[in-house]
Amino acid sequence: MGYIKFLVICFIVSLLLLIGAPRASAQSGQTPVFYVAAHPDDIQLFRGEQAAADASSSSVRVVWIVATAGDAGREVNWWQSREWGTIASIESTLGWTPGTVPSGCSLTYDNPTENGHSILRYTFTDSGSNVRAVLYCMHLPDGDNPGTGYSVTGNESLYKLVTGAESTMYAIDGSATYSSASDVMNTLATIMTNERVATNPNIHVWLNANEYSGMRDSNDYLPSTEDHPDHRALGCILASFANYNGFNRAWWISYSNSNGTALSGSALTTKENEYDAYSSDMYNSMMYFDGSTPYPSGQNWAWNGTGQQMTDETEWSSDYSSFIGHSDVVTRTYGTSDTGNNYALSYP
Repeated sequence: MGYIKFLVICFIVSLLLLIGAPRASAQSGQTPVFYVAAHPDDIQLFRGEQAAADASSSSVRVVWIVATAGDAGREVNWWQSREWGTIASIESTLGWTPGTVPSGCSLTYDNPTENGHSILRYTFTDSGSNVRAVLYCMHLPDGDNPGTGYSVTGNESLYKLVTGAESTMYAIDGSATYSSASDVMNTLATIMTNERVATNPNIHVWLNANEYSGMRDSNDYLPSTEDHPDHRALGCILASFANYNGFNRAWWISYSNSNGTALSGSALTTKENEYDAYSSDMYNSMMYFDGSTPYPSGQNWAWNGTGQQMTDETEWSSDYSSFIGHSDVVTRTYGTSDTGNNYALSYP
């Protein structure tokens, strides 16, 4: 399909999703803010301090959307542990002790249908009955680097979907089937539209996500011309509808250690604590999975025991220490010219 034709379709679909959707009065009066990431730890690493700042107010509903399971082609318990780690991170941003729901608060989950697809949703509610945070997990397969996917998930990837190398993508838990990159796009747009309708549909809200052009810093351990294909492909999908649907955009630059503003003080501590909550809960989850009770998946860590996670945790702490202290964001506000934003869905 030609880019111009696809652009027109994106425009029409996005308008239908936002304008044509039932415009009920705001149910909560909260201001929603969106953080959309490819992997379970991206928000914490690249925009964690701002996610925590947004979560500090009961008038704000922070919506996390994680597109892939971050499975890395490993056993199911690996990505389940990463998901639980993400939950712990969100609890940290709310001031909750990770793994403990305060008295009067609640953490619930359900599986709403969004654009015809079942999506796992976690809802974090405070003692005043305010929904403070929501986490949507789409459970798409991790695409690996350079986007070739893993054999255990059919070598599927967002990169292949966006470039047209494949036409179908399956959630790794069997919960949904996506027929195209447009299907993923429309599902994301539907989730975000529904959250806006549930809160305050009449304002231009913020979208925080990985930028789509592949900007990065040559000092990183990956090649300077590359970003993870999952990051960029998801950014391309979001950029294809963000302005049409009235979002302010803050694109973060992943795997960069000098392009942004160095953090210090409470912002740095908050970001580190958020990631520590993730890694600690992930570690504890796999300790549990490796024990006598293989809940919830029925599988233990037969592939390498708990030692594999210990290795990853050490590597991640070492590799990421150089840029955890930065806030690498290219901010583009609503109404500002943003080349490449709201364009035909393609991989630049």
